[in-house]
Amino acid sequence: MKSLGRIYDMGLVDIQRIALLTNPTAVGSHGAVHRAAIARQRFNDAGIDVLSIQGKDVESSKQLAAEMIAHPDIDALVLCGGDGLANCCPGNPSQLPQAIGLDPCRYRK
Repeated sequence: MKSLGRIYDMGLVDIQRIALLTNPTAVGSHGAVHRAAIARQRFNDAGIDVLSIQGKDVESSKQLAAEMIAHPDIDALVLCGGDGLANCCPGNPSQLPQAIGLDPCRYRK
């Protein structure tokens, strides 16, 4: 039987407040914004506070992501956008203190 590599312990993290970083230009005019609204409502329904943020450009989005990761009251950073927004996460995501989530918005014809 072929080895699948390392096995990592899975755990649960109590998440009370997240930062939801949205790229408003992802997937046309409604893709990421619409998905973020759905995600925000689902997090709220689960009893999680959501701080919705968006940068005006890539650099400001990177800055916002870094600020939210460093913020002691934010338990997780959730990115809602395309591939470009995933690159806004500074450093190696596996070494960050908070959980990182990605809600990918894909273009569909």
